[in-house]
Amino acid sequence: DEALDWVKKCPNPMEEDSDIEVRPFFELEDFAGIEGSETALEEERALRETISLRQTTVNTYLFFGGDGEEALEYYKKHLGTRVQMLLRFKDSPEPIPPGMIPDNFGDKIMHAEFNVGDARMFASDGCAEDEKPGGFSIALTLPQEDDARRVFAALADGGNVVMPLEPTFWSPLFGQVTDRFGIGWMIMLPGDEDMPGDSS
Repeated sequence: DEALDWVKKCPNPMEEDSDIEVRPFFELEDFAGIEGSETALEEERALRETISLRQTTVNTYLFFGGDGEEALEYYKKHLGTRVQMLLRFKDSPEPIPPGMIPDNFGDKIMHAEFNVGDARMFASDGCAEDEKPGGFSIALTLPQEDDARRVFAALADGGNVVMPLEPTFWSPLFGQVTDRFGIGWMIMLPGDEDMPGDSS
């Protein structure tokens, strides 16, 4: 009835008399019990799950074991990062369970969000002073050689050079370094195929 009321308000889309057909809208569940419907329902559910998963947002989450504030300030100075949000353990809206964090972690970072270039990243001091990241590297592609060398030197200061900056077959300049906070970085210049405006 509501649909009919609405369609009566529609102006005639044709120059002469015309009809508007109103049909009920069905979902697959409406056909349950019909032969073959169970297979169709399962395929529909699987498709919906796939579409939903493709909308997932992936972020890198770094744990600093108590050095989070120093790390974020360092990255702000040398990488131009922008801290969008920072929550300390002492400011938690819910009480921290007893024994979950060291006694001196009240001022430490419970959760922070910051940007490196166009990437949104998360950070925390974690729940222990010896909690350190491992098993990954953050790849930074910088547009200019001077920028790459400056950033690499800053990250190597107090850290460990895994591979010095040098030309490779995939990049005019590439190097790997683990900074003083235990974070692994790959610093590189874009290859010729990555340069904008190259129509070759």
